[in-house]
Amino acid sequence: MKITLNVFMCVRNNEDSLRTTFDVFEKCEEKGWKLRYYIYENDSTDDTVAIVRVFMKNKNGNISVNNVKNKVQWKSIVDINRIEDMVYYRNEMLNLCSNKTIMDYTAIIDTNIIFSFEDLENLIQTLYYDKYISCCTPFSISSNGRYYDTYALRSEKGEKCIPITLGNMIYVKSAFGGICVVRSEKLEGFQYTMPSVKDDNEHMSFCEWMSKHGKIVINKKVSCLWKQD
Repeated sequence: MKITLNVFMCVRNNEDSLRTTFDVFEKCEEKGWKLRYYIYENDSTDDTVAIVRVFMKNKNGNISVNNVKNKVQWKSIVDINRIEDMVYYRNEMLNLCSNKTIMDYTAIIDTNIIFSFEDLENLIQTLYYDKYISCCTPFSISSNGRYYDTYALRSEKGEKCIPITLGNMIYVKSAFGGICVVRSEKLEGFQYTMPSVKDDNEHMSFCEWMSKHGKIVINKKVSCLWKQD
């Protein structure tokens, strides 16, 4: 199986986790994967920019370093100002790539998720072996061992809970376990938008778009660790 992959990331003050993430990408390339990287950075006050620039030397893709300086302090993860900012950041990230379909698959990755080469490979294989799945995300857990993604999670019935299932695949309406892998052709033309329902978030427009092209699934066999910012 020859893997070609776009990697999209928004980063800010992630020096403690970026090196681990980039080590995984290096292993992917050592295994013969072809990768392109699209990294949007804003307002870092640590060594994030330097780490990204060193990694991107001789890599394919594009980076954007920005001084946005949020005018309003976010009150919580569901603060409307935060959601507006994240919609903007994620669209700027997507706009770094003019032709996503050059690569077969696309991964959108948060930098506070600890994952392995095998985790990323398993997510891609989930799509490869099931043409009816449009988006695959891991069963990411916090340090206490509990599933952490209550922010974007919605069951197929729209409930904020994990459905009971006997298998390894949990089919949902929405989820973002810090990583999601999609077929690149299905992402073409997409832009994040503000949620239309109170208490929803920027991931909803993404999941609504992907659900038009197939099923969204949480793969329980892929258990990544969420590292709190």
